[in-house]
Amino acid sequence: MAEKKTKKEFSLKLSLGDSILESSGDSMFEALSTLPVPAKIVSKGILEIRHNERTRTILYTIPRLKRVFYPNKLARIMQSKILSIGLE
Repeated sequence: MAEKKTKKEFSLKLSLGDSILESSGDSMFEALSTLPVPAKIVSKGILEIRHNERTRTILYTIPRLKRVFYPNKLARIMQSKILSIGLE
């Protein structure tokens, strides 16, 4: 029988001003989809992505950060592909 994974492969941590939003998932798309949507985006944000031992930190401007939270599924798929570049 196959063993179940208990640790998620991807974890995201978004720092927006004084709030920190976190999520994790087996894929980048799952981690991005479970990231809580902030009520309002009015400042730059720092997104930290972890995949196994690799870590990537990205500074997002307001328009790019809003693009991460588009409700369209296709847009989220594209964002997950862009964010996972350099982590695998």
